[in-house]
Amino acid sequence: MNVVLRTTVVVALAGAVGLGMSACSLFSPTPVETISANPVAPPMPSSFEEISGDEIHLKVNDFFEVSVPPGDVTAWKAKFSEEGIVTFVPGYVEGSTTWSPGFSGTKPGKTNVDLTNGKDSVSFTIVVDPAAGAPTP
Repeated sequence: MNVVLRTTVVVALAGAVGLGMSACSLFSPTPVETISANPVAPPMPSSFEEISGDEIHLKVNDFFEVSVPPGDVTAWKAKFSEEGIVTFVPGYVEGSTTWSPGFSGTKPGKTNVDLTNGKDSVSFTIVVDPAAGAPTP
């Protein structure tokens, strides 16, 4: 009788665990809607010819790349009417990859930009707005 009782208890426990597991799977929430972040594609480079006289809008920490004419991408320099609004990132070559020059929004404000390689040049304006969620001064 002792052996039968132990066997019955073991079988009953195993059944309870199995039932508990299946009950959990019956009542586990299944997503009705999947929520995912909208990935933001990196901005496409803007053509050197297309930005002449334009007003480019960035947010703080956004990056704007200028697709310059073929040649030495490292030769490009930028001058600003207001320093500190954007940071100029010179073009460079890394292995077989060529990176065009660009601008990173540093702080809210507006600056006129003259971009030149000594032969070709373009002038435009960059307006930097506060980053999303940033307090406005």
